Amino acid sequence: MNWRQWAPKAKWKALGIDRHIALQMLKGGLPPTIVIAMHQSNLVSGVSSNYGFLSAIVAVLAQCLLPRARFTKIIIYSLGSLCVSASICCLGVYCVVKAREHTSPPGAPPGEYNSSACAVAAIWFLFAIWLVNSIRAYRPIELQAPASTFSIFAAITMTRAGVIGSLSTGLEEIRRLLLAFLIGFATSAGVSLFILPTTSRSTFFHSIKDYPAIVKEILDAQVAFVKCSEDEGPWQITRRATIARRRTNTMPKSHKDKAKNDGKENESSESKSKATQLKSAIQNLSSIQSSASAELYFAKQEIAWGKLTAEDLETLFALLRSILLPLSGISMLPEVFRKLTKTVEAADLAEVPVNDYGYRPVVGGRPPLMPGESQYEMPEITEHFVHPLCDRLETAAGLVEAGFQHAFTTLQLIKPPKRHGASSNPQDEEAPEDKYVPGNPRFAAEFERKLDEYFALRKHLPEKWATLTAFAPFHARGSIAQEPRTIQKEFFVLLFIGHLQDILLQAVLELVYFADSKVADGSMKSKRLHFPKRESVKQWFFASDPEEKENEKDDNTAEKEKQKKDSHPLKGRDPLKSRYPDPEHMPPTNTWQRIGSGLRAVSHFLSSEQSLFGVRVAVAAFCSAILAYLQQTQSFFFQTRVIWVVIVTLIGMNPTSGNSLFGLMGRIIGTILATILALVVCLKYYPYLKNPRFIGPTIIGVITFNLIIASELLSRKLGVDKVEAAGLPYYPTYLFGPYRCVAVIAACAISFFWIIFPSPTSAGSRVRKKLGRSLFVLANFYSCMHTSIEVWINQEQGDINDSQSPGRLLDHARTKLLAEEMALLKSLRVFSDFTRYEPPIGGRFPKETYDNIISAIQAILTSMDLMALATRNLERMSGHCSTRSTSPTINNHIPGTIRNRSMSTASRHQVAEGERWIQNLAKAANSPEFRSGVITSVLYHLSAAVTNCLCLPPYLAPPHPFPLARRLRNINEDLLKFKNVENPSFAAIIAIEVLSSMNSTLMYMFENTGATCKRRGIAKTRQSSEGRLSLAVSRFT
Repeated sequence: MNWRQWAPKAKWKALGIDRHIALQMLKGGLPPTIVIAMHQSNLVSGVSSNYGFLSAIVAVLAQCLLPRARFTKIIIYSLGSLCVSASICCLGVYCVVKAREHTSPPGAPPGEYNSSACAVAAIWFLFAIWLVNSIRAYRPIELQAPASTFSIFAAITMTRAGVIGSLSTGLEEIRRLLLAFLIGFATSAGVSLFILPTTSRSTFFHSIKDYPAIVKEILDAQVAFVKCSEDEGPWQITRRATIARRRTNTMPKSHKDKAKNDGKENESSESKSKATQLKSAIQNLSSIQSSASAELYFAKQEIAWGKLTAEDLETLFALLRSILLPLSGISMLPEVFRKLTKTVEAADLAEVPVNDYGYRPVVGGRPPLMPGESQYEMPEITEHFVHPLCDRLETAAGLVEAGFQHAFTTLQLIKPPKRHGASSNPQDEEAPEDKYVPGNPRFAAEFERKLDEYFALRKHLPEKWATLTAFAPFHARGSIAQEPRTIQKEFFVLLFIGHLQDILLQAVLELVYFADSKVADGSMKSKRLHFPKRESVKQWFFASDPEEKENEKDDNTAEKEKQKKDSHPLKGRDPLKSRYPDPEHMPPTNTWQRIGSGLRAVSHFLSSEQSLFGVRVAVAAFCSAILAYLQQTQSFFFQTRVIWVVIVTLIGMNPTSGNSLFGLMGRIIGTILATILALVVCLKYYPYLKNPRFIGPTIIGVITFNLIIASELLSRKLGVDKVEAAGLPYYPTYLFGPYRCVAVIAACAISFFWIIFPSPTSAGSRVRKKLGRSLFVLANFYSCMHTSIEVWINQEQGDINDSQSPGRLLDHARTKLLAEEMALLKSLRVFSDFTRYEPPIGGRFPKETYDNIISAIQAILTSMDLMALATRNLERMSGHCSTRSTSPTINNHIPGTIRNRSMSTASRHQVAEGERWIQNLAKAANSPEFRSGVITSVLYHLSAAVTNCLCLPPYLAPPHPFPLARRLRNINEDLLKFKNVENPSFAAIIAIEVLSSMNSTLMYMFENTGATCKRRGIAKTRQSSEGRLSLAVSRFT
């Protein structure tokens, strides 16, 4: 038995708890602990009286573990909502007291039950809860804590308002309650800002520190996967050798043959494991990128003390994203190999005699083996493809690892790597071998030299590779050759993998340049105070969407512009977010009509989904709060503290049923665990830190624990008699804890009932609507990508360093659309996961279909982005540039660009050949079919069908892919030979071809969407041709 796995260090590592997580867990338990300890003092307990336990609850609600910018924003919003709630409660108490005065008989006791006063209090309760939750529904994440603060304060005040006899008593109750809340907020703010303070930029740096290790894991898995694909990959020569070997195995199997088959099964399982490892690593990297993106938004909005500015962080994030993109293409290799590899059927092998070496493989693409060729020569041909390719991949992986180590070491994100076997003599510091050490000032020049050597080695690839071409040569079995020619798959795979490595290395080189530029301009010498820009402050306070700034930029410039916008209401705006002209109303022309438009805005708010959610929350909370307004149950409400049911209901309700059920069940479990495991409260913050989905259950669990402890200690401090004098009976801890569990369960049951009644707001409907929006953005992204490639083919992209050049403008638009699409896909996955918790009322939600469509959109999006990136900075991949200057200084560094380098005279011929190749490419793409927007139109149809639950138009069929490679072959067959590998444009167009074949998932998505929308009468043309079935989103195949 291995006892090391039970060691505490091993267990902490398995749980993912490092020093940072452990300190954060301890920090999370400080605010309620400090509050409870403070109330043992007479000075503090006399201020809040019986409401001391609420200070501990508020200290938890403030979420002190958030970074400084987020926490400050939540505190400001929460304090504002607290003041508004107190003001409304003051007005409500005044109305309640006046109602009691006007309806009570003379001489009635002040605390006697009064139905009119209770009715007025109930009305104010319903109004306050509806208003705040309607506003909360517009921005549920940011307004969760402020809305909870408002709701708890209003609920406690207005449920007690029915028993308040005078205005002075009511205002004194509100004052004490307000002070209790302020003590909790103040304590949480002190802990957040002064004890282990956390900033968004420190969280950003902490999230990306594992980037080099995961990138190395991806590249190592890539090499291992390619090595495992010698027999089963898309290498036609290799697979022909496999076929020959399998033909010899048609005789009865011996034990030796069974052992060989077992070995082949092991190879297949090893290949699957490497593919799984590759997919898992890229998912981890994407998760890091997503979390870094969320922290970057707030890092630009906070006052920080550091070395890098907010613009530097944005540039660093853009560079990491440019590295993630080719790595995403590398993770697609298993799927590429699967699509390009056909299974050799046993029936086909049986038709050929064992000694017939003229058998034509099922894969096709090469002439049959000559009778004189031996099957034992096949492994040599196999090495001719796989082994040199793996050598180049290992070289590229070493360059990427060294570049990452240098960049992250220079930016002080990681510690410098240890130098093994380095000489201790200081005179050896100037030795040539030390230039390539990460962190060395001369590293960039040496790294660039090695990169040029790597690119130049393409002309020294094995000579037999030069015979490869995109299409197999004619081998006629008579006088007439057959068309179409078979595609040589290894030709496309070799160039595709090679071009991905080139793009990745260029992205790493940009990262190295950026790191050295920060050293050159003095940024890394010392820390300084950084202030956010005015636009960032506006975003921080008003939470304005960055995408809306572009649309609102010129709203009020001049009257002429207004007239243009009136005549073109959708110009310059997102058509899906813009309001279309109202078919029932003409534009207002006078004052009364404009006033009517304002009244219509009020009616739109009252009939909105957000207002409906506010009504649901108010009614759900009132189901338990009504006990405080009825004469028969009023004393029961206060004696059993049913107010806790109201509070949990207000905190726990969410707009969708799946999210609510998940959160409510989590709150029940969290409350039970908090009651049982109260001694290890710091561990309650573990799910909060490791998975944001469990923030709600964690907060409820911690609140329950602190409520039990605070109530017991407060009762001992104030005395049981004083506590019961306020109308709150004392319960021992062994009764108080179970009562809290019962209260949470009751609140969860009430909340879930009102989420699904009278009509459920399901997570499935959110998935459908967001899927429609995602398809709409995908259509726009495809149009932008297609235009980018068309501009490159026609050489109209201009200077990429010019912010107004067509290439830069298209890059900006594509980046903006990509960010929106990635956010939509993340939201889709969250809501799709919540559908598992919804009861299948009326039928089960087709989660598998929607998940498949989401996965297809993700794959298509990655392919599209790679297709546009494949045409960037190709002149730097030629390997014919002269030696650069050794200065690492870069002025006005732009992500995706590197300083231009002068070319040597020997490369002019290659440049001229490249220009002629591009001219032929433009001639092949000069077709109306190439410029048609059929695919964009199809995606728009899919978006409209999913969004509006409509059938697709009849006879709508996927478009044909554009045969660009075959058009190039018709112009000049030499254009598609492997000898053109030194031309980066040639490798780029081949990479686009392979990515287009990967976009065949659009056909699958088309069929799934049609099934989801219950389409009828749609022409489903299924061709036996592989090209017909594998529809490409881009029309470049």
